[in-house]
Amino acid sequence: EGYAFGQARAHIALGITAEWQGEIDRAAEHYETARTLMAGRDDPDRLPHWSLVPAANLADIALLRDDPVLAGTLAAEAVDGWREMGYLWGIAQALGTAAAAASERGDQVQAARLYEETLAFWLDSDDGRGIAGTLAGIAGVANHRGQFEAAARLLGISRATLYERLDASVRAEPTG
Repeated sequence: EGYAFGQARAHIALGITAEWQGEIDRAAEHYETARTLMAGRDDPDRLPHWSLVPAANLADIALLRDDPVLAGTLAAEAVDGWREMGYLWGIAQALGTAAAAASERGDQVQAARLYEETLAFWLDSDDGRGIAGTLAGIAGVANHRGQFEAAARLLGISRATLYERLDASVRAEPTG
């Protein structure tokens, strides 16, 4: 017992750490615990966008586990909730996962539509990593459609976008 919101956020952080260390099962356990804690919060109006982070992260885990159906379901839950809240970064993030899930299910038409919407959100927020990742996803759709030259060009643009953003952030850091 204790502060459910704080405990849930701690489990999210532990889940992210485990995920980055390649410990997918441990990450999923932390995200499931966080999801349960968020659902039982007595202060659901406090920073409500956090309550959907576990579902979004579990959607990513489902993709890593090669379960695009579950990934799509969890991503849609996050997208719907974040749309209600108007949380644009979350919408974009979860839409990207939904697009990847659609692509992995073989529905390239749906994936392309979702990636198009995702890209619009990232462009509006000027998020270089989001733009680069979405372009890479669109390249995956092109690859599935047999459009190999377009896929290669999109991957090149994605990489250039990411490196341009990284270079700009390094140059923007104070020196000395």
